[in-house]
Amino acid sequence: LAGALTRVTVTFKMTSCDFPPGSRVSVRGLRGSQTGTTSSLTVAEASTDGGGSSVADSLATSASFEREYGVLVLTFATTGTKGYSFIASVILTNGEDTQDAPDLNMTASLSPPSGGAYDSPLPQLDITGASSSLYGVTDATRPLRVFRAAFVDSISDQTTPYQALNNVIRVTITPNINLPADTTFTLNGMTGLDTQDSGPIKLTPSGDPGAVLNETAQFNQTAATLTFLVTSDMTAGQPYYFTFIVKNPGSLFDFPRTLLFTGAIPPPSSPLRGS
Repeated sequence: LAGALTRVTVTFKMTSCDFPPGSRVSVRGLRGSQTGTTSSLTVAEASTDGGGSSVADSLATSASFEREYGVLVLTFATTGTKGYSFIASVILTNGEDTQDAPDLNMTASLSPPSGGAYDSPLPQLDITGASSSLYGVTDATRPLRVFRAAFVDSISDQTTPYQALNNVIRVTITPNINLPADTTFTLNGMTGLDTQDSGPIKLTPSGDPGAVLNETAQFNQTAATLTFLVTSDMTAGQPYYFTFIVKNPGSLFDFPRTLLFTGAIPPPSSPLRGS
């Protein structure tokens, strides 16, 4: 999802020889991340031997990342044993705009025993990985596939413009992805409600498919926000309807022309391996 932290996991194996200490493995094509160029990206390793049992870490605990071309460089701190599966994960920040998953490839340079230049390059290898849907987004498990979640066709209206009266606000929202339970979203711009105290506001769900929100939303008068909690999964493309009551200001007030939804979607229940 756009702007979210994503765990990118790379798995590779050398079948012909060991990786000497100082050898480097480069993953290229990780474009579109907001993560800046750095030489200290934290690496989490979970490598295994030929039988699938865990082994001691061989990779350095930090990797370098170059943002423009999306190059991640992993370095062996100790010998990487032939036949082992090396599994390394880093955390990147997704971009803010929708994009397809970029094509990735891998290269490696073996460090000579005497040190010095990396004079034993390995051929480039295209990287393939799992391609599964998540939140109703296709290819969501491929690294740096990004989708910007939003409410489409959001509509709101009210029952009365008169001051100091209870006012029924009616809202229709349609998500463009599947939203799981425990998602929160906030209606920003509820300014001018000087007679409405901060605290819970009762919701009245209506229409098909019925209630998917907690029965109360939380109003914050200082921030002029109303925050909702999703209690049942919401489906992409399905309109959802609800109403709530607020007390209009005691004096004349131009209601804001724009109300803006923001939100937070919980992460998947298990970590994803990007490739």
